[in-house]
Amino acid sequence: MKTSKLFFVLTILSLGLFLQSCKHDTVPVTPIDTAQQSYDKADAINGGRLYDKWYQTGTASIAGTDFTAPVDATINMADVTNYGDFYRCKQCHGWDQLANTAAYVNRGPKVGRPDVSAQPLTDAINIDDIQTVFNYIKHDGGAPVSAARTADGTNPALGGNEMPDFGKILTDSQIWDLVKFLKTRAIDTNLLYDITVTGTYPTGSRTFTNVGKDGDASLGDAFFTNNCAICHGADGNTLNLEGYGLGQYARLKPYELQHQARNGHLGSVMMGATSASVTDIKNLLKALTNETKYPNRPTSQEVADQQAYDAASALNGARLYDKWFQSASPGISGTDFVSPVDPTIDMADVTNYGDFYRCKQCHGWDQLANTGAYIDRGPKVGRPDVSSEPLTDAIQLDPIREVFDYIKHTGGRLVDPAKTADGTNPALGGNAMPDFGKILTDGQIWDLVKFLKEGAIDTSLLYDIVTDGYYPTGTRTFTNIGKDGDAAAGDAFLAICLSCHGADGNALNLEGFGLGQYGRLKPYELQHQAVSGHLGSPMMGVNDATVTDIKNLLKALQDNTKYPDQP
Repeated sequence: MKTSKLFFVLTILSLGLFLQSCKHDTVPVTPIDTAQQSYDKADAINGGRLYDKWYQTGTASIAGTDFTAPVDATINMADVTNYGDFYRCKQCHGWDQLANTAAYVNRGPKVGRPDVSAQPLTDAINIDDIQTVFNYIKHDGGAPVSAARTADGTNPALGGNEMPDFGKILTDSQIWDLVKFLKTRAIDTNLLYDITVTGTYPTGSRTFTNVGKDGDASLGDAFFTNNCAICHGADGNTLNLEGYGLGQYARLKPYELQHQARNGHLGSVMMGATSASVTDIKNLLKALTNETKYPNRPTSQEVADQQAYDAASALNGARLYDKWFQSASPGISGTDFVSPVDPTIDMADVTNYGDFYRCKQCHGWDQLANTGAYIDRGPKVGRPDVSSEPLTDAIQLDPIREVFDYIKHTGGRLVDPAKTADGTNPALGGNAMPDFGKILTDGQIWDLVKFLKEGAIDTSLLYDIVTDGYYPTGTRTFTNIGKDGDAAAGDAFLAICLSCHGADGNALNLEGFGLGQYGRLKPYELQHQAVSGHLGSPMMGVNDATVTDIKNLLKALQDNTKYPDQP
């Protein structure tokens, strides 16, 4: 009996020692870090798109986010999409994640959007652990989806500034995508440009400088060609980006373009170069600062103006410049003027005082006003002063719309014989430019613009002029007429002219001169009429004549033997 008890005790002791030995040999189990696993699986590109507009499913060219429906099935998605800016990450935190301290310092609330947050996401990006950032975005217990809450962003008492409860909207996986975007893909915009902020939100202002910072513009051009030009066009202006082209957009909104260039922009065809590096974006922004390669996109008004300008006739404009109210003459069709736009205008008040309404009278056949050939053409009862402003800026520098508005001259002098009774009395108002908007159609005014821009000849190419004194008593002398023209080619060109003017140019009386003498005394006038004709006379003009043709013509007419003065 004692032996059995002893055996039992020894057995129990042995089992205890064995179990103790097993416990010491067991490897401790490490808890699984589910946050890290979820983060590792997350998609930073999808996070970038969720940050922009998570509820946008996609377009023909770009995949959307993986959002399909709210986690909480009771949420009415119309309450989100109708008040989208109250639920977009970028609205409250900025494309640059700097909230209202940087690019969004001037983006105040309005009915359709809330205030921008005062807290940049720099800690979430640089310091906070991933679980903290996840919890911040998920925001359990945050504001519900509610149309009433987001009805008016200018009334914060409604609650539109409160961050939504995204745990009821987005899946945990989508929230991890957002975390990964912030941690690995959001660009520190300080690397891309400098920003100077003046004032405070919401009335502050910001200026961007050094856009593209140390980027390489030539590499940026190559990036643009390979990734952007197919949609945006060679100059970046094919697509309308809120009224801008891509170049202007980059110069005005580099903080926004940097995000969309890599992640796309849901709700548009903007796909984004998803593999682009920060250096690629620097290079792209650097390239897009070149306003010559990537100019501002024309406004709708500029497009309409260009279309009207392209449709205009420089030849008709030249004839309008001469004598727009002359409908025709024996050998030449007139302008397309039929009657004044304002039917109350009495055309006799124009034709009886014609020089007060002719462009060439105030601006000269050479467009140099009283600084060129018309330095001696003082006023008289039948004509006003010559303008002191040459049209050189209108021809060479001013935009076409500016020239159009100058000619139309809304609010200018009315057609009134009392104003034009005596050009020697400027107090009557005869020197004031007429309101041509009440006389000519917009189409006719565009013809004048096109003449100035494309048809008017720079007379310094044709001859030299020396002036002495000042208007209206100055004098002028013409030398080197025809400049580097070819007299023999001019003689050949004159074959067109001599059928009317005679073999020696004297068959017609040109203000008491023959054609040769006219070319020697008035090259500034002949150069215009040789191309465009002269309304009110049989002078048709050689409408396709080039500047070289006119040089050659003037050069030939300097031969006093072939083309003598009219007896």
